[in-house]
Amino acid sequence: MDITGNTVFIPGATRGIGLALATRLQAAGNTVIIGGRSAELLARLQTQYGFDTVRIDTADAGSIRGAAAEVIAAHPDVNVLIAMAGIMRIEDWRGDGFLSDAEQMVTTNLLGPIRLIAAFVEASCAAAPTRRSSPSRAGWRTPRCA
Repeated sequence: MDITGNTVFIPGATRGIGLALATRLQAAGNTVIIGGRSAELLARLQTQYGFDTVRIDTADAGSIRGAAAEVIAAHPDVNVLIAMAGIMRIEDWRGDGFLSDAEQMVTTNLLGPIRLIAAFVEASCAAAPTRRSSPSRAGWRTPRCA
């Protein structure tokens, strides 16, 4: 698989594995857009690495839709989405906060990526309503909108 020449959006790339992946993909010749919740951190990473950035909270459906529209408006050729955002909580089934913690993890780690995919399909179709399904270099298909 050719991993160069793509336009990649990685929400959750402000630290750790996501940031390491973003820097490697950029070094391989890809345009990389990173997303995160902290405007201050995004600005620092934009200055340090030259990434384009977008604020996004993957636990918030409205934030996801807004970020998808923003990324596609600025980068209509985006062809790779890597959902890296996630949270981890200590699970104590006996504690009072167990259910709340479990719900937050499901919202962020499961619903977040599902909402991201849905928002990118919706925003891609709105930006190019006659787009047809076609293979990309990344091996996935763009949405069939018409």
